[in-house]
Amino acid sequence: MELERLLLQRKAQVDRYIQNQFRKGLDAPVATLLESMKYAIEGGKRIRAFLVMEGAVLAGEEPEQVLPTAAAAESFHTYSLIHDDLPSMDNALERRGLPSVHAKYGEATAILAGDSLLPLGFQWIGEDQREFSSADRVLKVVALYSRALGTEALTGGQYLDLLPADNFASHEEILKRKTASLIQASLLSGAILGGMSQTLLESLKEFGLKLGMAYQWMDDLLDWDEDPRPSKMGLQEVRGRAQSATRESLDALAAFGERAERLRELSRHLAERSQ
Repeated sequence: MELERLLLQRKAQVDRYIQNQFRKGLDAPVATLLESMKYAIEGGKRIRAFLVMEGAVLAGEEPEQVLPTAAAAESFHTYSLIHDDLPSMDNALERRGLPSVHAKYGEATAILAGDSLLPLGFQWIGEDQREFSSADRVLKVVALYSRALGTEALTGGQYLDLLPADNFASHEEILKRKTASLIQASLLSGAILGGMSQTLLESLKEFGLKLGMAYQWMDDLLDWDEDPRPSKMGLQEVRGRAQSATRESLDALAAFGERAERLRELSRHLAERSQ
């Protein structure tokens, strides 16, 4: 399938960029910290990076021109995973089939690894992205991610996830903040760097939100045996939520016509995944 080939190609591009960045960052006194950061960020599908690059393509920009921001999206995502796995949060001992960062390096190092990956992403945007994009567009992207990673979105969602689960509404709000917000921001950041108009950005914003919700509902389905949440919803209802969000994501792309066919294909692909 053409999309699967492209996903692998873009993943390889982002992986090379990240590897090169860590080769530059040799700093003997904190070598173990850097090693833990590199350990954490390796692997994964690079969906958020793909969305940054696809947002740029949709705006008429070459995907390679937004590579630093694509890598930054993965750095932000990895920071959130490290902290999500911590003993004080989900207390997960594995991530992607390997020991989680705190299980391998200890809790203190894991906290600092996450703390370090967050500013590192902004460094890649602020320094490397400036080689390809205007300062005005870069500043908009910095503001976008700052909001997506804060209390209005990701960290707020993580906080809500620590509270007792009581209803569907609270669970949906957690999904929106913890997952959909960063997926949405990834797509929008590429489009902003590509110079997309504000009118089209609004349509893309809606698509990004619905895509993120569909993605996380699918995760709930795939993890059902281990974690049947939300507890007040049945399996079929969760499946229905995933299907509904996917349909809504496709509807949100109407303004782009045929130009957005690859995003439509991605939305359907993510809705049909088995892992």
